[in-house]
Amino acid sequence: MLQLLHAIVSHPANHNARVKALMRAVRWQFSKRLTGRPRDLSYHGKILRCHPTNHSASRAIYFSGLPDYREMRFILDYLRPGDTFVDAGANVGLYTLLALSVVGDSGHVHAFEPNPQVAAMLRESLALNAADNVTVHEIGLADVEGSAAFSADGDDCTSHIVGSSTTTDTQIPIGRLDRILDDIPYAMMKFDIEGYEPFAIRGASEWTKSHNPPVMLIEMAGYSKRHGISTSEFIEELERIGYVTAIYNPNGHELQPTKKPWEVPIDNVLAIADDRFAFVENRLRQQTA
Repeated sequence: MLQLLHAIVSHPANHNARVKALMRAVRWQFSKRLTGRPRDLSYHGKILRCHPTNHSASRAIYFSGLPDYREMRFILDYLRPGDTFVDAGANVGLYTLLALSVVGDSGHVHAFEPNPQVAAMLRESLALNAADNVTVHEIGLADVEGSAAFSADGDDCTSHIVGSSTTTDTQIPIGRLDRILDDIPYAMMKFDIEGYEPFAIRGASEWTKSHNPPVMLIEMAGYSKRHGISTSEFIEELERIGYVTAIYNPNGHELQPTKKPWEVPIDNVLAIADDRFAFVENRLRQQTA
């Protein structure tokens, strides 16, 4: 509990409202233990249904709707109305709803969540928002089509494709992104699939070879080692297809290229097409003009 309280008061999203954030967290802790009922949270002009068992939803409550501060500020600054956004590893929809709040009715969000229990929670929030321009895909992303063993033994944030099946694992369908979705310009894709990100991006190779999308947000917390790929090797693979890894400074609206994100430290890294870097920077500058 002390660790959580420290995280709340030190989080940049709570900088000007630490007391309110602490009170909100205490109320949520009591509520989920005493009632076990979900709470509907006002979230970037949308409604996020927060289930007591869902860690991601709790983080939205604790950290003023911006738990991944740098990454979420980038999405708010970069996306535009009418954009199409892909959320791979959508969970209950923090990034899905955040992107939807920017792309609006003229845009579209594709949310991939293979865990059926979590996908059901995501659909609850989408129904509350009458979000007809969000498509939920209950399929895992990979570089092949077929099925894979899927472990959901941990909390909602640690469900993942596994290399070898056990008796407690389930089988889920998997597919290539460039065969599941239409070949159109995508403004941005986010990949947070617990170590399977390299394979999901390989499954979009028909698009990434022409630098579509110009920006990817990728979890690089070291989980790809489960599948024999180190973070350094992953970054080198992105470089070979023409993507530069970077982090975002939301206060200065600046991109900082880095090949060693673990030194920041940060778990989620931007991969920006080298010939679209200026385009991305221009969008960020226009946002602050």
